[in-house]
Amino acid sequence: GTTALSVTVPTVSDAIYEGSETLELNGKTEFMTETTSGTGTIVDDGSKDGDDSDETLDNDKPQMTIGDVTVEEGSGATFAVTVGEAAEAYDVTFTPSTDGTAETEDITDSIIVKAGDTIITVNEDGSYTVPAGVTALSVTVPTVSDAIYEGSETLELNGKTEFMADTTSGTGTIVDDGSKDG
Repeated sequence: GTTALSVTVPTVSDAIYEGSETLELNGKTEFMTETTSGTGTIVDDGSKDGDDSDETLDNDKPQMTIGDVTVEEGSGATFAVTVGEAAEAYDVTFTPSTDGTAETEDITDSIIVKAGDTIITVNEDGSYTVPAGVTALSVTVPTVSDAIYEGSETLELNGKTEFMADTTSGTGTIVDDGSKDG
């Protein structure tokens, strides 16, 4: 007779990062008095398992893109940031940089990160926690108005999620057309 049985439990692939999840399968035969169980693990971490090709790994880890923005000097440069959806909160980091033509005196260090109308406060380590289910953020880098005509200058907003090895960036153009004091 049959002494082993293989049971397949279908899972659903989605674009939401959920980390590893477990499921338990319980069953018994008509001759058993107690139920027996087995545990399965659903992997969602970018690793290759038996059902993946080289091109399609189980990786829904949230990534990030940062859009470019143009702003008048003295206004906030608000970057549109898209992040991947996750079932649980995760951390992101942002660093404004004057690697473009802007100088450190042209921006302030205090950035404002929002999910919709809600300000996300900075964590002790300098990161920001993205709430579960959020896919859009706005990051504002305040610019400084001065009395020096400088023409247009650029700054970079660098960022990444806790799952990314490398940063991504968006370019902010600060327009100083000389029509104001600064």
